[in-house]
Amino acid sequence: LVLSLTVRPLRVLEEVEGYVSFRAASFTEGDRCGAGRRDAIGQLVRRRLREGSCMLVATTEEAFSQDVDPPEKRSVEAKTSSSLLSAGTALQSLLSDFRGTEVAELFDQDLTDGKLVAMLDCSTHEFESPRHRLDGGVYLTALAVRPDQRRKGLGSALLLAADELARQREARYLALHVERDNDAAIAFYEANFFERVALTSDVREFGRSIDVNPEAHVFFRRDVSCGEPPFALLGDDDDDDALRWPDKVPDDDAREEGGGG
Repeated sequence: LVLSLTVRPLRVLEEVEGYVSFRAASFTEGDRCGAGRRDAIGQLVRRRLREGSCMLVATTEEAFSQDVDPPEKRSVEAKTSSSLLSAGTALQSLLSDFRGTEVAELFDQDLTDGKLVAMLDCSTHEFESPRHRLDGGVYLTALAVRPDQRRKGLGSALLLAADELARQREARYLALHVERDNDAAIAFYEANFFERVALTSDVREFGRSIDVNPEAHVFFRRDVSCGEPPFALLGDDDDDDALRWPDKVPDDDAREEGGGG
């Protein structure tokens, strides 16, 4: 990795506000992210913490450019449209207009030990539902990397951390859904050894049980790797930030610190 990276669970009481803002910016289409959007993400995060989800964050103490690429540029790169990619002048103008906007500022979050550069949300309760027959997995709900820090292995590092968490839960595999037209995300997960799962009746039932349209998404899974994540990701067992699955967040803590709603 280019950055000196720390991967650890979110410190809920001190850091959830910054995490919510970063997550809201990561999944916002335009250059604005209103209070309603941030409140909705805050409510989602609080609910998932109460359900026992693990929110991982990657932080670095190193300084880097404050400029981040806008969602419009990211979508252009993902679709690789030759007509759009050739419009260099228009793209530079777009970047200039984006810098300093609301979404760019939401990406700029300082946590207690450094700058937030990536996040991952994973859980096991999706596999405990009686509405389907799949079991033994850890489900990845969200993975996001600060746009100007992509292609540095941060997403892959978070997936290695998720492998370690899955082993702790005695899970056999990681799983997730990706929209069928999200070529960039599909390429990323396939490069990280995730395999497409055939759309069987069990896979359909699983998707519907978590309110995901199985016809519009690809279901991926990756067996938990036999290797271990880099030592630097594991931390000391006595450290509160050691890479281990956290306890469920009490309702009062989640409600008080959730960032909206």
